[in-house]
Amino acid sequence: LIMGSRTDLKTEFLYWRLDLLSIALILASQYALWSVSFRLEEQRVLIVAWGPILVGAALAVMDVRKFDGIMSLLVKFVFLVQFCFVGYLGVFCNLYTDCGYNALVWFMYLPGFICYLSKGWLNHDKGWVFVNAGPHEFFHVFVYLGHVVTMLLDAAAQFGWMTPCFA
Repeated sequence: LIMGSRTDLKTEFLYWRLDLLSIALILASQYALWSVSFRLEEQRVLIVAWGPILVGAALAVMDVRKFDGIMSLLVKFVFLVQFCFVGYLGVFCNLYTDCGYNALVWFMYLPGFICYLSKGWLNHDKGWVFVNAGPHEFFHVFVYLGHVVTMLLDAAAQFGWMTPCFA
């Protein structure tokens, strides 16, 4: 987020932390919704709640001068674990349901997650120069594609074009 001369570093840092918290909340809500559809009752509350709680705590103690330190790594590790939980649901729907096509959503998000992780080594400091779009922008493209695929699959199930996905 670059707001230019209209704001200060403290405000930009606040919006950056809110962005990271929203990622944790989105991954948690995705797991929650899928786990309800698949009737996975065991540990749902723990799996859904731990990510946003841990990310929120890490962001609350994070200092603007150390935004790329250990707490930032912790937040990204939480995202990785949350993404793997959602990926497990993709495996689950292929192994235990008749609606393995829903795993396509995870594979739409996967390149975006890889782009998100690659920002650490594909950046200007490492000699990479991106004029119009770089890993962060591609991350957003794949996140949007994942959202679109999710909506299309949900709409197709609602219109009766495919069977709703319940275990």
